[in-house]
Amino acid sequence: MCRKKKPALGGFRIGHSSPNFAIPMGVQAALDAAGKKLHISPGVAAKEAIK
Repeated sequence: MCRKKKPALGGFRIGHSSPNFAIPMGVQAALDAAGKKLHISPGVAAKEAIK
């Protein structure tokens, strides 16, 4: 927990690191601070499978 009593992540490999993981903006996500997991919902859904 940070000083504002909200869950926060630290040491997450995003930004200027290698390997660099992309975090999509605008999608829904759920942070499980106790389980140290970030669940990101899919941002794009297709009506039909791409062949």
